[in-house]
Amino acid sequence: MKISRVAKQNVLYLNTGIKEFCVSYEIPVAIYNFLNDSMYVTDKKFSKTTTKHINKWKQRYNNFETISVLQEEIQNEFDSIC
Repeated sequence: MKISRVAKQNVLYLNTGIKEFCVSYEIPVAIYNFLNDSMYVTDKKFSKTTTKHINKWKQRYNNFETISVLQEEIQNEFDSIC
C-alpha cells in the first residue's frame, strides 16, 4: 500500500495496488479501480476545495470518465481496506 500526500494540501492518495483512493480532509471521495479500469466519484457535494482535490486527482488519469456513486459506497470500500 502506498500513501502519497499532495504538497501541503489536505488531500492524499492511497494506492493499494488494486484501487487508488482520493482522500480529502480525511474523507474518501473517489476511487480508481485498476482491475476494471473504472473511476468512481462521490455523489455528495463537499467544499470547493474538495471538488478541486477530486478534479486534480482525475487529471492523473487524463480526466477518465467517472461514475457517480453514493458516498456511503466509497466510505465502505475505504473502510474495508483499513
